[in-house]
Amino acid sequence: MARAGLTCLAFGLLVSGCEDSPQPAADPCAPSNDPVVRIGQGVGGAFAPFEDGEEVSLAVAPQGGFGVSVVIRTEGLAAGDDALADVQLDVLIDGETEGAFTLTDAALLCVDGEDGGGLISGAVVGFDPDRYSTNDELVGLDGREAVLDVTVMDGGMAMASVQQTVTIAVGG
Repeated sequence: MARAGLTCLAFGLLVSGCEDSPQPAADPCAPSNDPVVRIGQGVGGAFAPFEDGEEVSLAVAPQGGFGVSVVIRTEGLAAGDDALADVQLDVLIDGETEGAFTLTDAALLCVDGEDGGGLISGAVVGFDPDRYSTNDELVGLDGREAVLDVTVMDGGMAMASVQQTVTIAVGG
């Protein structure tokens, strides 16, 4: 009879759940069905996501020309010491594409801690260097709103995108 009582108690706990036992947190560096991408900047080693309309400066783009330097944070995409991702970096002004570049085999590192997840640094969402090749053309971007459209695809072909509106600041 005591054995039946223990079985009923165990079954009752299983069915009702244990409110005191915390559920393990999902690994933000492991693939999931609902991946997320955020873009921003690195501030003192921490990630600071761009706010809507935030003023951003232009930087030299590794693909040529100038663009907005971004740090890319992911959650739910495969990230790790050997993880690679392809990144589509587009910039739009007034709905028109003003630059489109693909960054291939970017290191998608796993970051531990409270704001963990995948990290890609050193990316620049660039303006077309043929269209924006003179100082006058670049200065013409000052104060303009641009949409940074970033899509990250991990090695397992899972992908996530983000569009972020920023305000371009040229010069001083």
